[in-house]
Amino acid sequence: TILGIAGSTWNLGGMDFMVDGNLLGMNSAEAILGMGWRLTLLKVGTLLTLVLPVVAIISLIVRILGKKVPNGKILSVTAGITFAAGLIMIIYAGGSVAREFTDSATEVQEIKLTGSTFDLRADLLEDDENFLFEVQDDQLRIENVSLDIRRTFDSTATLVLKHKAHGKNHAQARTRAKQFNYPVESTGTILSVSEYFGVPKEALYRGQRLKATLYIPDGTRVFLDPSVENIIYDIENVYNMWDGDMLGHTWEMQKRGLVCIDCQEHEYYRADELGEINEDLEDLESDIEEKLEELELELKRLKDK
Repeated sequence: TILGIAGSTWNLGGMDFMVDGNLLGMNSAEAILGMGWRLTLLKVGTLLTLVLPVVAIISLIVRILGKKVPNGKILSVTAGITFAAGLIMIIYAGGSVAREFTDSATEVQEIKLTGSTFDLRADLLEDDENFLFEVQDDQLRIENVSLDIRRTFDSTATLVLKHKAHGKNHAQARTRAKQFNYPVESTGTILSVSEYFGVPKEALYRGQRLKATLYIPDGTRVFLDPSVENIIYDIENVYNMWDGDMLGHTWEMQKRGLVCIDCQEHEYYRADELGEINEDLEDLESDIEEKLEELELELKRLKDK
């Protein structure tokens, strides 16, 4: 990842490196390193590391043409030293960033909601391509949001936001954790959340992530719009149904957990229940085989008479 960012800091030809669908170009270099000495050091280090392969290519071409490289040893040693110096610069810049992941802190915010029926949906990004983070004007947008639904004994629903961030010490991590903005809009029964959250650009990317949990009392119903597919994560329900299968259905919180109101009648089994069923089937199969053997022996005995 560091080498990908290093190779992209010059943004040659407007090209950006892609790793697992996440943008690692000038945009992300700015998000991780800022615009100060780290970015400058990484740029210079990247340029110096390119000297060795360039010299090697030129020397190879010259040899192919049957000519001798003038001062070849000196040139090779100089290129090697330059490469090592550039690599040290890159590692030092990367290490200074890594040290800012030493400690972590979490900021918690609560949003009180009204009503007992919610149409939960997400505002989708204009660009369908996945990204981890990107800089837009003075904001750093981070697509690292997870959403869960849980039961509460309170009489009203609450959306709890937990924003986690890192820093070189707890004080820095705490300051960074407080700096976030998550778009939430409640209009009538519609509860709109987002696939991403924003932090100030100067906060830089330091592993920030946001966990949103919708706490609802018994009797509350929630419709899961398909737009929340990318943010819902491991929502417990009485059927142990996968998150993706929960979309497009209305769920009611009951004492035993989330129950689907409009699902077709299906039987859902947990893994341990399936194991018990398989064991019962094996025992039944064994009993049948024993009975058949006993029946064969009885028939043979009757024939012998």
